[in-house]
Amino acid sequence: MLNKKTVLITGGTGSFGKKFIETILARYPDVKKNNHLFA
Repeated sequence: MLNKKTVLITGGTGSFGKKFIETILARYPDVKKNNHLFA
């Protein structure tokens, strides 16, 4: 499903976002990860 796709996830620090990201990374371990936090 996410192979060779670009996905932007916002709100990854909330409770739902954290769980969602954990699930995506568990299912698709080869996904590229970028972590950009802007204040």
